[in-house]
Amino acid sequence: MSTLFKIRTAQAGFGQLRVDNVGHVGFGDYGASFVTLDAGAWNRNLYEAYIAGARHGLYSESGDTTAYVNTWGYAIDGFADVAKLNYSVGVKGTAMSKTNVAVNQGRAFGVYARAADATSGYNYAVYGHLMHTGNGAAIYGSTTTNNTMGESTGGRYAGYFVGNTKIKGNVELSGGSVITNSVPSVNTPNAQVSDIAAASGSTVNRMRNLTSVSFVETLDADNNEGENQNIQITPEDSIPETKELTDGQMQYIKKTHYGIPVDEMEKYYPELVYTTNDGKKGINYTEMIPLLLQSIKELNAKIEDLENKLGTK
Repeated sequence: MSTLFKIRTAQAGFGQLRVDNVGHVGFGDYGASFVTLDAGAWNRNLYEAYIAGARHGLYSESGDTTAYVNTWGYAIDGFADVAKLNYSVGVKGTAMSKTNVAVNQGRAFGVYARAADATSGYNYAVYGHLMHTGNGAAIYGSTTTNNTMGESTGGRYAGYFVGNTKIKGNVELSGGSVITNSVPSVNTPNAQVSDIAAASGSTVNRMRNLTSVSFVETLDADNNEGENQNIQITPEDSIPETKELTDGQMQYIKKTHYGIPVDEMEKYYPELVYTTNDGKKGINYTEMIPLLLQSIKELNAKIEDLENKLGTK
């Protein structure tokens, strides 16, 4: 059986505290019980403590000292022993429908983190640290349902992502390189690898149909490309939001950019055009590099042929 206590909270009214016969504790306006028969689909009897609230289940605060203390402070500190559990999670956050049915309203954040006002350059909303010597990732992200238990990264990475990754803003590399997967040799059996010229004819003739253009990027009045519209925020939850652009965004919109119209690229090289989830089309410029090299080879061959005919070589 469970024992019921009444606890006065900071809000008007009473909270309810239940302790069952094995020591499980439940607290909340709903009087959550840990009795097995009353566990429900969420298996509340598995938890040592269960807190339920209409808006905020738990609020914890650190740093309540009279003077500055040069030490670490954790509002919430979680630890899971990998020697005792097969799947160990230090802190778990879930934001979804309990019925697994999409309600198509509001916003869902599994983990919502904010950081500010510390030493400039040392404010991290999310900080991940891959410790010791084992392979893995400080931050792992996946958009596929079959990766809920993770996968082997094959190395040590600050970030490892499974699925499309979108970045709004500049990508900065400090002393690094952009590495793509290697391709098999043309002599690799059963690899279906063909020489570009043999597979598609003259690359120069196709490339000459593409138009190189210059353009200036524009942003809408709210600087958010139509996102975050119609969000209703109560005065208590509202946070002053800045519409200022970052240094990278400011530089981007002030500069002239160069590219190839996507409709032309799709006409002559459709294999280099991709359609994103929001219906926009983009170009895989990286794989244009082999085509440019092939064009240079073909032009060099024509130049050598002319030189031989003119006897100038």
